[in-house]
Amino acid sequence: MRDAAACEGGSALNQTCLVFSAAGRSFALPVKAVERIVAAAETTAVDPPRRGLKGLVNVAGEVAPVVDVARCLGQPEREMELTDRFVLVRPGGRLTALWVEAVDGVCDLDVADLPLPVGGGSVTVALDGDRLLSFCALEGLLADLCSGGRGERG
Repeated sequence: MRDAAACEGGSALNQTCLVFSAAGRSFALPVKAVERIVAAAETTAVDPPRRGLKGLVNVAGEVAPVVDVARCLGQPEREMELTDRFVLVRPGGRLTALWVEAVDGVCDLDVADLPLPVGGGSVTVALDGDRLLSFCALEGLLADLCSGGRGERG
């Protein structure tokens, strides 16, 4: 992995990606899909509770749902820590906070052999070390994370 100064731009075959950790795994998200990164903060609970939705947070006057990425990946609920971060994204125009354990830096990812999602959505790639595990459009990832892929609640 390289630092941000070493990862300027990105060609048609390379994407400059933000690397973050959740549930003991590393994920890469194209930097163009990231609005900003902020320290995790207290959330307001939602009623009824939804699987993977930690609550709501006010970000500079805009209310955003907070997706608990680790919980969506089957991990037990945990307390927020001072080192946790919110990765702010805007799928479909709605501000959304991804609650992650750490932001690890940036890297260039070769996407030449990846079938990119139809409709021009952002590509999300899960990495296990340097091995590609899975990817999907940001909007698809959020839908799967929040519903467990089956529309579950609770």
